[in-house]
Amino acid sequence: DELVIVLPSSQHEEMLSRISAACRKSAKLYSSLWNKKEILTSLNRDTAPISRSTRIYMLNVQDHVLRMDQKLKLARNLLSELNSTYMAKISIELSEASNRVNIIMRKFAVISSIFLPLTLISGIFGMNVRIPGMIGFDDTPPGYEAFIALMAIMVGLAILMMIVFKIAKWL
Repeated sequence: DELVIVLPSSQHEEMLSRISAACRKSAKLYSSLWNKKEILTSLNRDTAPISRSTRIYMLNVQDHVLRMDQKLKLARNLLSELNSTYMAKISIELSEASNRVNIIMRKFAVISSIFLPLTLISGIFGMNVRIPGMIGFDDTPPGYEAFIALMAIMVGLAILMMIVFKIAKWL
């Protein structure tokens, strides 16, 4: 468990492949041990025609197989816990990275919120059309058609973008 905690991020893939290989190896050993245990159990029944000394030897072998079975189960449990710990560590690292990205995106959103009104104001006053209240021009309505048309287009585009974003469920 301590190795998983202090392992550098460059060796994560190697560690995961080693854990997987150990799990496969323990499963293979467990299946071969299961067969031996079944054979020894059937040989050690009273109905089997074997001598007493052979039966004692077989019981001793069966005892060793049972101990190996218990050790193998323990090893499989440890591997399972190690894999769970490793996956939890990776999950924590991913959520920390996601949190860092969220913080950076929040900063971008704040900067965008600051510059958006400034861009709108400079865009409106940077147009080469007559704007209401402009110094040096008459306030006669016929000269403001281009301004009104541009403002209507801008409002229409804003409404269209809001509709598209609502449909895409981004808003």
